[in-house]
Amino acid sequence: DSMEIANSSKYQLVEGNLENYLENNEKAVLFTRWTNGTLFQYYEELKKKFGSDIPVLAIWGVGMDTDTAARNIKTFNETSGGAILITSDVLQEGANLYAPYLWNIEIPRTYSEYKQRKDRINRADSRSKGINHTWVYRPVAVGTIEERVDSKILRRRAEAQAIRGVIDEHVDMDDTVDLTPRALLF
Repeated sequence: DSMEIANSSKYQLVEGNLENYLENNEKAVLFTRWTNGTLFQYYEELKKKFGSDIPVLAIWGVGMDTDTAARNIKTFNETSGGAILITSDVLQEGANLYAPYLWNIEIPRTYSEYKQRKDRINRADSRSKGINHTWVYRPVAVGTIEERVDSKILRRRAEAQAIRGVIDEHVDMDDTVDLTPRALLF
């Protein structure tokens, strides 16, 4: 088989879910750590699949013009129907993105990175944009180092929530539902 990204189980899982979101005129943000190895390949495949019908936008750090990045964020946020934004970790902090779905193509290395990514779509003013819940996905390859790292992140999240629960009598989960699809990916 070809080693193209479109043949990977993870890409096919993401693409299949994107089809469902787009049929319902919903938006999704995809985060990746790897610009050359993942972002550009996903971007090209998603543009081929959906680009003639909906906006498929990308943002990365080194080498991308800041005006283009700002324009892509604005286009994504202002699109009233379905749209896809794929970004490197350059948008992990500080960006306001309005979408109900976030996919971590590669799992974040730490809980704080996971939380930063999640917080890009789980904004205080999301309800005013018609977003009542957010879903965060982390497809994890079973039996790999990725699974061990993910388990560590989940432990850190549980610890952080436990500490927060002690400090705050009311633990607000920010209307976030975290669904972790577990699939055997090769």
